[in-house]
Amino acid sequence: MKTLLIKLVDEAIRRANRQGLLKSETAAFTIEAPRDPAHGEAACNAALVLARLESKPPRAIAEIIVEQIERGPELADVAIAGAGFINFRMAREYWLQELREIARSDGGFWRPGLSAGGRVQVEFLSANPTGPLTVGHGRNAVLGDTLSRLLETVGYQVTREYYFNNGGRQMKLLSESVRARYLQELGREASLPDEGYQGQYIKEIAASLVRQYRDGLLSAGDGEVFRAEAERAIFADILGTCKRLGISFDVFSNENDLVSKGFVDAVIEASNARAHYGSAAKKSVCRISRT
Repeated sequence: MKTLLIKLVDEAIRRANRQGLLKSETAAFTIEAPRDPAHGEAACNAALVLARLESKPPRAIAEIIVEQIERGPELADVAIAGAGFINFRMAREYWLQELREIARSDGGFWRPGLSAGGRVQVEFLSANPTGPLTVGHGRNAVLGDTLSRLLETVGYQVTREYYFNNGGRQMKLLSESVRARYLQELGREASLPDEGYQGQYIKEIAASLVRQYRDGLLSAGDGEVFRAEAERAIFADILGTCKRLGISFDVFSNENDLVSKGFVDAVIEASNARAHYGSAAKKSVCRISRT
């Protein structure tokens, strides 16, 4: 539609120029949707763009252009509004023809291939495995998946990544919380850590550990087994929620892997190597450490 209307307006300006009605042969006008849908499907600002060059009121220029527009079967109405906008209303047959073209396009209309072969990585949701997904997490999951689908629709090869932090204070509190509930399930005295996790899901994880190990984890003092089991159980719940939402991921990455494989140290070392700055007479060094 925009291509058609640009052509009609441009030809109208050229026609008016040849007849001596306008000094300009063309103009850098735009075709946009009008603010009020009642004004039609498209609005053109050509008359306003030409006003200074033509030394005429925009509405007078609009009247000249409208008079020169060839009214083909695609147009139902052409009208002038406001200070000189030219509004277009397309004919019913035009829209029917567009639908016929879409039906014959074999999906090309919906998948325009704007970036055929381009690659993009979308990292989204990425909730840490410390508890079930919240409504806020669900919102981010849907937004990320929607963006991924849109990118795929226009031709990108999309990789969906889920990155999560499974180290640090949060996971330590999770581990201690599960261990406390595990001991309680066995009838032992234990209390949750300050700011620990108190949801029902922590009790359920602890109960599953009792069923699986009985009292075999009483000597697990470092808490790693509780952290690992909690991460596994919570992540299974997260993925179950994603499956119900119709969301899947291609890549899963986490903090512990980045640290254990040396990537964090490598980035720190590379950053420190590039951190020298200052004049030739005096240089300073900015250093980064993991702590």
